[in-house]
Amino acid sequence: MIEPIIHVGDCRRHMAEEISKGSVHTICASPPYWGGIRDYQIPKLIWGGNKACQHCFTVDDPVHSIGRRANPDVQGKHKYIWPLTIPPSGSTCELCEAWVGDYGCEPTLQAYIAHTLEIFEGFKRILRDDGVIWWNVGDTYSTGQGKAKSAGGGKSLIPHRVAIALQDVGWIVRQDNVWSKKSPMPESVHGWRWVRCRKKVGRLPASGGLTSWDMGEHSHGSPGAYRGDQKTVPRWEPCTGCSKCVANGGYVLRKGAWRSTGAHEYIFQITKSEKYFCDGDAVTEQVSGNAHSRGNGTNPKCLGGTLGNERQNESFSSAVNQLTETRNPRSVWSLSSECYKGAHFATYPTEIPYRCIRSSTSQAGVCVTCGSQYAPEVQSERVPTRPGRDTKVDGTSELQSGNRDPERHINRNVILGYRPTCCCAEQRAVPATVYDPFCGSGTTLQVAHWLGRNGIGSEIGEQYLPLIRERISKRPRCLAEKKPKKTRNHKHGKEQKHLFDSVDSSGN
Repeated sequence: MIEPIIHVGDCRRHMAEEISKGSVHTICASPPYWGGIRDYQIPKLIWGGNKACQHCFTVDDPVHSIGRRANPDVQGKHKYIWPLTIPPSGSTCELCEAWVGDYGCEPTLQAYIAHTLEIFEGFKRILRDDGVIWWNVGDTYSTGQGKAKSAGGGKSLIPHRVAIALQDVGWIVRQDNVWSKKSPMPESVHGWRWVRCRKKVGRLPASGGLTSWDMGEHSHGSPGAYRGDQKTVPRWEPCTGCSKCVANGGYVLRKGAWRSTGAHEYIFQITKSEKYFCDGDAVTEQVSGNAHSRGNGTNPKCLGGTLGNERQNESFSSAVNQLTETRNPRSVWSLSSECYKGAHFATYPTEIPYRCIRSSTSQAGVCVTCGSQYAPEVQSERVPTRPGRDTKVDGTSELQSGNRDPERHINRNVILGYRPTCCCAEQRAVPATVYDPFCGSGTTLQVAHWLGRNGIGSEIGEQYLPLIRERISKRPRCLAEKKPKKTRNHKHGKEQKHLFDSVDSSGN
């Protein structure tokens, strides 16, 4: 297996200077979400503005600047000339309005979308015309503190705002897959309720045990201060009676908000053109096991065209009348979280890049000359699943054929091999290329490496490189041996089990 290539620094520069044009077959990434949820302690970057500008930033407070900076002892306005002096995060160039900071910590949602489009400009250069992008985006609630304010502190609807902005500049959004989390983070939302009144009387260390207290007059006010650097939690005691609760028997009305617990995120499938490579046979899933044959597949409603615009027409019915072993994956992916002990707190399960990479890159590789991917050669077989039995019934109408497939056949697709999709003289395959512009802990590169793909990644935080290399060396959980899925028996399965024994003993 080929060792992945990891670039340290700004992914925009890597895409412009270090990755060949049209060399990437798929991009799979989970970028930082908007809202400043986490500070990854990474170098700050310039976003937007004029690239030819010699950026000049004038700010008031130099305390939080990174790198070489103006003299912090000097009071008043301080001027920073990029890159000789690096201004504080959140500064704006007074010449071209460029912004300094982390991607995801923008002051407005509009700025976050603009910076996302800036990243996708780099994708347009390195992604093949038949390539696919998988973009994982989460949402947040507006607080009105420098963010795009929505009525009543509602959802910002970031994922679809980003998707619509990408459509407006020419990208094709093929699907908005829903990552349904089986174990989401709990949310403290209860709605309106009467509760016992309490008061804060101090703080306790988070690990338990008593420590220094400031027990003075802290009833319904600021909590007692804990003297020290240890993390603390507030200490509560029942209220003995105050103006808020005395008239209600010691209860107060908490008018809290309520909503269902957020348990999903979006994974957008985005392409450059309508003709993009995809291998649906590589990601098929088992059927539930309780489907039934549709007979000859003809629905009486579609014969004769009673309405003229029926969805289930004759060609559709004939194509789906047979049972199958597998089905196309649904757009809702119910996945469990995976434990990761490394110093990174925003990892997604390995099953996500597994599905994305398998469906958009060929297992057999790509043409060494032009990079076109090999496509599977598939043969469909009709296979019986049980011994024959006379189940013929008298037809009661012209629509009944009289026999409902006593052997209960299913359609089984068999991959015979892979063929090139180009006409190049040298027919030799090399691994497809997968790119992740935000490596983080290296989940995408780990899966790509163990699937035999050529992985390329960008990571601005140099402190994450040991985590990435360590994770790549370990087999991902999605490739661990999986137990076969249990399917429900057919309703006549137990009654017909003896038929198999009789066939084996008779040899017929």
